[in-house]
Amino acid sequence: MTPNFHAAFISIEDMPECFQIGFADREFGTQDYLMLQRAHEFDEQDRRTGMAEVYVERNDQGFSGYGGMERFELLPDRVRVRFDDRQIQVMAGIREMEISFETDQLSALRDALRRCFLGFSYYVDHVA
Repeated sequence: MTPNFHAAFISIEDMPECFQIGFADREFGTQDYLMLQRAHEFDEQDRRTGMAEVYVERNDQGFSGYGGMERFELLPDRVRVRFDDRQIQVMAGIREMEISFETDQLSALRDALRRCFLGFSYYVDHVA
């Protein structure tokens, strides 16, 4: 599994149960993707079970989990993700990955990532 790819397609969805951001190499017939989901509200059960976090999925549900990110950085033309030791195991040994994207989507993506990572200190916005 190659950790880096170019996201030709980015989706931002506000669904009834959660907020979702997806980065994919293409809109249909996706080979590489990274999906982030955040519940609109975390309840007591979420906190108790460790699900009061951002859910991250890489290419398949088998490579997914809640939290597990040491750092998620937004740069002007890419995002950089660094996983913690627990999530590295889930992500088949990937510690870091970068996803490049077209800059015409930067403003909407920036707003979406702020919303997704609200309250989590590992999100860093490097866009001036």
